[in-house]
Amino acid sequence: MFSRDYLVRLIEDMTSVLGKAMGLRQENKLTEAEWEIDDLFQRRFRLSGPLIHSLSPEDLITMFTFNGVLESDRVQGVALLLKEQALIDEAKNDPAQATVRRMKALHLLAYASVHGAPVKWIQTHDEMNQLIELLQGKGMAVSLHQVLWTYYESVGNYAKAEDHLFYIRDRQIDVTEEGIAFYHRLLEQTDEALEKGGLPRGEVLQGLSQLQQHREV
Repeated sequence: MFSRDYLVRLIEDMTSVLGKAMGLRQENKLTEAEWEIDDLFQRRFRLSGPLIHSLSPEDLITMFTFNGVLESDRVQGVALLLKEQALIDEAKNDPAQATVRRMKALHLLAYASVHGAPVKWIQTHDEMNQLIELLQGKGMAVSLHQVLWTYYESVGNYAKAEDHLFYIRDRQIDVTEEGIAFYHRLLEQTDEALEKGGLPRGEVLQGLSQLQQHREV
């Protein structure tokens, strides 16, 4: 893990660069805005911008995991830079690339939220909600739905977690055992928690029964 001094410098650099990039983007100085982001990728993440953009979310997560510990600050920092880069892409009339970057940013934020330590200087859930809103109807990858399934369970939004489970199943991907385990975990929750999460106990039992029947076929 890195030192407190490194974190302080990272936060300062992120705040400065995101502010500069936003200002340059608003002035339509798009190349300069990209330079700011790419320079920070090099200085703080030791990766070139093009390389980060070419790597999958899973690859980036692996690169920022050391001795089994996820460097959540760096992963979420990369996600915020990708989110800003997506706005630059839109300004360059490249909505397809913007969508790709937003999906990658959302994947990183969701994974880090579940598997990493809390990042106090980033409003992770707010950032995710913004991305989810922008990605409505964009056809997320199954791997992203899998991460969001886990994320929503972790924050107690069980109805949305189940929605992502259903999406994956509807794509003919066998997640029977994972789904059964999911419903068993929910049955350990209180009725109040299940109601608050949008999935009453009766619906949990119904979902579990459906998957158990599917397993027996």
